[in-house]
Amino acid sequence: MAFALSIILFVVALFAIVMIHEGGHYLAARGFHFRVLEYFIGFGPRLWSFRRGEIEYGVKAIPAGGYVKIAGMNPFENDVPEGDEHRAYSAKPIWQRIVVILAGPLSHFLVAWLIFAGVFFFSANWSIPGVVGVDATLVNTPVHGSTGFEPGDRITRIGGVSDPTDQQIADYEAAHVGHPIDYVVARDGQDVQLTLIPHASPAAVGGMQPGDVIERIGTLDEPTNTDIGTYQRAHVNQPIDYVVLRDGQLVNLTITPTVVPEDQSVRIGIELAGVKEGPVASLEHAGGAVWDTTREAVVGLGTVFGPRGLHDTVGALFSNSDRSNEGAVSLVGVSREAGHAGSQGAWAYFFTIFATVVLFIGLVNLLPFPPLDGGHVAIALLEKVRGHRIDMKKVVPVSAAVLLILGFFSISAIILDIWKPIQRP
Repeated sequence: MAFALSIILFVVALFAIVMIHEGGHYLAARGFHFRVLEYFIGFGPRLWSFRRGEIEYGVKAIPAGGYVKIAGMNPFENDVPEGDEHRAYSAKPIWQRIVVILAGPLSHFLVAWLIFAGVFFFSANWSIPGVVGVDATLVNTPVHGSTGFEPGDRITRIGGVSDPTDQQIADYEAAHVGHPIDYVVARDGQDVQLTLIPHASPAAVGGMQPGDVIERIGTLDEPTNTDIGTYQRAHVNQPIDYVVLRDGQLVNLTITPTVVPEDQSVRIGIELAGVKEGPVASLEHAGGAVWDTTREAVVGLGTVFGPRGLHDTVGALFSNSDRSNEGAVSLVGVSREAGHAGSQGAWAYFFTIFATVVLFIGLVNLLPFPPLDGGHVAIALLEKVRGHRIDMKKVVPVSAAVLLILGFFSISAIILDIWKPIQRP
C-alpha cells in the first residue's frame, strides 16, 4: 500500500510541476500583456472548463502535460481576436517572447532549488560528511595460535555474554581494548573458539568525535563521503591530515587509515551521514545541488540521445543483451524507484528523485529544437540575427522529426522499464 501511495504522490507532484511550468509561461505572458486564450491541463477533448475574463481555464482528457495558448503562436490557426493584433505573440518584441518562453522551463530550476533546500533543512544534506559514530575498535589481532574472523562468521558469544547484539559486542570490545577476548563464532555449522585482542580504531586514537563535520582530508577541501573513501584507500597505512568542524571551531587531526582483515576494506572507524542545515545554509547549498544535478543531467542527455544511447536502446529492445544502467528511464521506472523510497520511509531520497526529474524535464524543454521551449527561443534569436520573421510552417517538419525521436525514446523506455527494469542495487 505504501509503495502504491508513494507512486501516486509522485505522479500527482509531477502534474503539479506541469501546472507550475505552464504557470511560468502564463504569468510572464500576462505580465507583458500577451493575448492569452487558454490555460489547460491535459490534451484532447475538454472534460471541464470555465472562463474568467478573456481566458478559458480547464482540464482535458489526456493527462500528458498541459499548455498555455497564446494568440498568434500556431501558424495554422488564425486565433488572434480582432482588435488584439498588437497583443499577438508575433507582434511582441523578441526579448519579451524569449522571457515568456523561458519562464516555463526556468521554473523547474526554482522548484528543484526549493525542494533541495527543504530536504537539507528538514532531513539532511547528504553530501556533507558528518560523523555520527566513532568505532572504539576496528581491527582484532589473533593470539595464542588462534585464527581471526572470517567472512560469514556470526559471533554467538563474547566473553561471558551469549548471543550478543551488535551494540553489546561494540561495548564489550571498547571496554577491553588491548586485552585478549574469548569469542565463539558460528562457522560452517560449527562453533569455533577464537581469542583476539581488539585495538582502538584509528579514528578513536586520532581524536575524531561524533558530531564532527569533515571539512578537509589531505589536500581535498569540502570532500563528499565518496571522496573520503577514495582518498583513504589511496593512502592506506599513511598518516592523513583531517580538518573537522567541531562546535564552531576548526580542529586539526592526524589519522592513519588501516585495512580491516575481515573484508579487506580501508577504514578509520567512523560512520558518516548527512548534516541537517539551517535555512540560510540550506538555500545556499541547494543552489550547489541544482548546479551539480544539472551538470550530471546534461551529461546524461548526451549519453541517452547520442549514438551510444541509441545503440543501447535498440540493442536492449531487439536482442537479449542487458539493459544499460545509463540508458533512458521513463516515468514508469522513475515512479517505481520513488515508490520504493516512499515505502521504506526514505522521504529525503524520494524528494531528491523528484527534484532530479524536475530538473531533467526542464533541461529537455530547453533543447534548442522546436516544438520544445528551447526551439522557440532559438527561432526568436535566429529572427533577431536575420532581421525578419521565420515562416513557422516551414519549421513543422523539424518539429515532427523532434517529436518522433522523443517519442521513440519515451516509448522504448516505457517498454524497457516494464520488460527489463533496471535492477536496484
